[in-house]
Amino acid sequence: MSGAFDTSAAPQGAAWRRVLVAFIVLLIVARAGYALVSPPHTETLMLDLDVYRAAAAAALEGGDVYAAHASGSALPFTYPPAAAYLLIPLAFVSRPVAAVGLTGLSVVALIIVVFLVLRRAAAPPFSPTLGVVALLSLLALTLEPVIGTLTLGQLNLILMALIVVDLLTDWRGRGILIGLAAAVKLTPAIFIVYLFATRRFRAGALAGGVFVVSILAGFAIDGGGSLDYWLRATRAPGFIGGVSFVGNQSLTGALVRLAPGLLPQPGWWWTVVLALAAIAGLAGAALVYRRGREELAVMCCAVTALLVSPISWAHHWVWCAPIAALLLTHCARLFADVGANAWTRSAAGVLPAAAWVLLFYLAPIWLVDDVQGRDLSGLELIVSNLFVIAGVMVVVAAVATVSVRGDGERGRRAGYS
Repeated sequence: MSGAFDTSAAPQGAAWRRVLVAFIVLLIVARAGYALVSPPHTETLMLDLDVYRAAAAAALEGGDVYAAHASGSALPFTYPPAAAYLLIPLAFVSRPVAAVGLTGLSVVALIIVVFLVLRRAAAPPFSPTLGVVALLSLLALTLEPVIGTLTLGQLNLILMALIVVDLLTDWRGRGILIGLAAAVKLTPAIFIVYLFATRRFRAGALAGGVFVVSILAGFAIDGGGSLDYWLRATRAPGFIGGVSFVGNQSLTGALVRLAPGLLPQPGWWWTVVLALAAIAGLAGAALVYRRGREELAVMCCAVTALLVSPISWAHHWVWCAPIAALLLTHCARLFADVGANAWTRSAAGVLPAAAWVLLFYLAPIWLVDDVQGRDLSGLELIVSNLFVIAGVMVVVAAVATVSVRGDGERGRRAGYS
């Protein structure tokens, strides 16, 4: 296999790369084996797809998309009104066709994301070869947020691909896909601010324009439903689900697990804290961008969005996949160093990469029992918030990395500064 995982390099680096490839293959085989022997979770299979289809059918018939429920499910549609109309194609096909189509499209979206992120991160002599992209895409399919997205029939991988294609390719319509993603889910709207923070005003205006048009279209089609949605989204974001549920891996979820007395919603002061966290994350992403590492900047922005959103379910953390790909290829680069500090540098790269992959592979957050309204032990608090802790650490590490290494020269060569 060539590229980042080429094992024809110096003996020491080649040996370590073989270990890295073996580690990845072991995880893939173990997950596949577990999937074969474990009973399917039929109660959650394509659960969110059913919600989408019910809302799309209601939109098609001119009904209330927020009153529509899938057969046998009490889950409501929680996306902006325009999203229901964008999802109308799902109402024209049978459930099996919709499930197969959405799953296939999601897998393709994941492969595209891995390829584009690795291509942007590539530096001679490393490149995102077919073998590397295939191996890391297979690994990504074993990570719990990706599995959750595919199992539930969620849109997360497709929305992630829209954002990555918009930012990591050179197409002239930059901003349109981000605006479209924000029209479906609110969290991607942070990338509109990111575009302005990185001084790409035309793209930011284009993304913001698409988003605003989607809001106005929602009011034009269903004024009452739109007003109700936006009032709930701004005043009571917890309507999407239980804020303290361990599956909510956001700063707000972490806070209410730490202090259950703050339920049902923290006060206004917490809104200020989240705003400051968003500003800090966006400032860090902008700094990383100016240093010519937009693939890292996009990851910082995405993780910031997950952290500051009131609700970030575990399956929303699909951004763990491209981050894992970046960390693992970084390890492969370190293995090429056969100098005096090779072992130290390799360990410094391997440990964070392995920890990140295993965290989202094993998803130990689910080991913590129901946390609603009870005080957690110290260990339970740590385990139940591991995605949040890891997210904060990866943003800080990305900013520190470009600051210490001074990647500004790479940015100037690439035309970023």
